[in-house]
Amino acid sequence: SYSNAGYILLGLIVEKLTGMKFAEYVKENIFQVCGMSDSGYFRMDQLPERTALGYIDNKDDNTWRTNIYSVPIVGGPDGGAFTTVLDLGEFWNGLFNGKLLNKEYTNQLLTPYVKNNSL
Repeated sequence: SYSNAGYILLGLIVEKLTGMKFAEYVKENIFQVCGMSDSGYFRMDQLPERTALGYIDNKDDNTWRTNIYSVPIVGGPDGGAFTTVLDLGEFWNGLFNGKLLNKEYTNQLLTPYVKNNSL
């Protein structure tokens, strides 16, 4: 099952194996390789212009409030990367065109291992 702690540990493994900070590794080996120029792990006080923020329904008074205070100062392996819809398209193009993984690993990634509704 999903675990934030698992992703934090995975990030620490990436850092140990590469000698790079996780965010820098992702920038150099995913964002730049795929041409994702508007994506990154940005500081909360230095978000790119026109960044969309999430909002939470405040049921007490039927208003909406930003969830900016639930966003970490700078994201990490367990979340916090910012991207755009166009950059997500670049990511998928990079994945399907062999820029990120070889064909064997891409096929493994895309192979279903659990049937629908079998949980």
